[in-house]
Order: sequence, then C-alpha cells, then structure tokens
Amino acid sequence: MKKISAHLIFTNTYKPLNKGIVYIDDSGKIIKIQDTTGDLKDEADLEFYNGIICPGFINTHCHIELSELKDKIRKKTGLSTFISDVNNEKKQSSAHDLNYILSADLNMYNNGIVAVADISNSNLSLPVKNNSKIYYHTFYELLGLDRTKAEKIFSNYLELKAKNKNSSLTIHSLYSLSNELLQKFIEYINSLDNGIISVHNQESRDEIDYFKYNSGKLYEYLKNFDLSINKKSRCKEHPIIDFIKKIKSNINILLVHNTFSSEQDIIKLKKYNKKLFFVLCPKSNIYIEGNLPDINTLITSDMKICMGTDSLASNDTLSILEEIKTLQNNFPYIKIEELIKWATINGAEALQVDSRFGKIETGKSPGINLITNIDFTNYALTKDSQVIRIC
Repeated sequence: MKKISAHLIFTNTYKPLNKGIVYIDDSGKIIKIQDTTGDLKDEADLEFYNGIICPGFINTHCHIELSELKDKIRKKTGLSTFISDVNNEKKQSSAHDLNYILSADLNMYNNGIVAVADISNSNLSLPVKNNSKIYYHTFYELLGLDRTKAEKIFSNYLELKAKNKNSSLTIHSLYSLSNELLQKFIEYINSLDNGIISVHNQESRDEIDYFKYNSGKLYEYLKNFDLSINKKSRCKEHPIIDFIKKIKSNINILLVHNTFSSEQDIIKLKKYNKKLFFVLCPKSNIYIEGNLPDINTLITSDMKICMGTDSLASNDTLSILEEIKTLQNNFPYIKIEELIKWATINGAEALQVDSRFGKIETGKSPGINLITNIDFTNYALTKDSQVIRIC
C-alpha cells in the first residue's frame, strides 16, 4: 500500500485538500482519503510531494495512427492545406511502422494520461492499444463523399468496429461525407440504447466559408472528390445545429476543436440540453490555424469542456499538461482547479468511464499524477511545470 500527500490534492470530489493523504492499494485503487486540514503529522511510509496531486489525465481527442507524421506537416497553413499535406504524406508511406505508435502510446503514459479517445480509419493501431497500460476508446470515423459508395463504406467500418470492443462508429465532420452516408449514420446511432460520438466541428474559417458561402480553400479542395458540390445550397447557420437536433438525447456528443464556433452557435447548442462535451486541442489549433476557440463563451454558457492533444501531425507532443499550460498562458483568468477538471473528470464523463477515472475517490482507480514546479503565490502553473505519474 502507498500513502501519499502533497501541498494540494485535487480530488474533483471535495475542495482541494491542503496536505491531505491518499491511501492506495497495490492495484492502484483508492482505499481511503484523509483531510488533515493542513496539519500533516509524521506517519510511517508516508510519501510527501512538492506540488499538486490530481487524477490521471483523459485525452479526449487523439489520432495515434498519424504519429509517424511528426515534424512532416507545415504549420499555420489552414485546415485545407493541412488535410492535403497529411494525405500526401500518407500516400508516400508504403509501410506503416508500429514503432511510431508504440512511442506515442508510451509518450502519453509517461505524461500521466490514463485514458484516450482515439480516432481511427483502420485497425493499424489496435495491437498497440490492446497491450497498452492506457484505456482506449476508439472512434472509427466515417469518411466518403461518393454517395454511390455509402453502403460499402458503412459496412467496412462496421467490420472494423466488430474487432474492437471499446469502440464506436462516428463521423469525421459534416463536410467529409455524403448525405447518404450521414443519414445511414444517424439512423444507426439513434438505434442504440446509449453511445458516444466524436465530431470535428468548426475547426477552420474555411469550414465556415464552405457551408455559408460555397467558397474558400476547403470548398475548392472538396470539389476534387464531390462533383455535385456546386449544387449544394448555402446554410444560414452551421449544419452542426441541425445535426445535433437529429441525435437522440442518450448519446454523448464530443464536439472537437470548435475553433471558429460563434457565440450564437454555442448558445443555440446549449438550448438543446444534449450530452454535449466541447473538446479543446489548443496546441493543434495554433499549429494549423493560429487561432483558439471562444473559451469565454463556453465557460459562461456552462458547457462541459474537455481536453485533447490531436495528433503528432499537428502537435510536437501528446501531453495534456502542455495543453493546459497553453490555455493558462492565453486565458490566465481560468483557475488551475477548473483546468484540471477539464483534463480529468469531464473527459471521463465524456467517455463514460467516470466509474473508474476522473476523481480521487474511494473505490476508484483513476491513476495519480503529481504536477511539480507550481507557483503557489499566484496559484498557477509555470513554464517549468511537469507531470510525474505516481501510479
């Protein structure tokens, strides 16, 4: 058994504990939590750490299959060029090296990540996930603009899902599949008793121009794949609104990126009171578009916010702590306690694994992280803050 303490313990159940003690068995399960009210006395085998203890991080958006593209994709070119660059690099790679995926998995583990929502288009990464110390939920994302192939695409992805028990079917985005494929997906997801989906949403200004004006770089790029694109009508509001309306209320919906979601869009989405989770990947947003979402409106609208890393094609590391530091640097008014909730319990609820992860609570096995180099005067992280996995 381990007995650990630190200057502050963020349990996500109680207020931060000042020099509290967490008792953990050899399997990593929380046995007991003691609030010392700051009066910590010597105790045999007690380990005291300088910093903040919190639950293990939840990465609610990753593309581990793209790990071999690290440092190969140009920065701040916009989403359309990014997609084109990724596709070109993938075409040039005749064989995929699992060592890149193994390395990415280890990178996340060492950065205190205990659970990952991973986007996949194949089962390339499945052997790594099946043997990982991290819990993975895989989203197989439907893609395809050729309406004549909707049935085949859907069937192929159902076959992939059948080989992975911790998985869901989802869509990549509303611009990347035909209406026929979209309707098949909506019928499928609404037939389930419960489920989770993950949708790339309003990631770029190009996406806004595509739906609103039938113009822009994304529009020009997609014309190469959809010959009927010129016949599509312009949308007065982003189609994510209509899409959310059509999904049953028992489905967890992860909206990812939201870089160009307007205040009006967020307020409309709030009105439907669905199980919505807004996933932020700030380092990726800066890498691709050089912009960050309207986080203030998400906060004031009381939306559930989660954290993701996206892929090594659009990031230099798969570290949730670095994502938190990026947000703190750009939005210093957000309290560190709130940021850690986004990175832990909110992600656990989004992936429906909060019975195990997300809280330091008796009976749970959430993983325990230590965050070091804290500015306790200003109650903030510093550029030197690091995460150390304790268990």
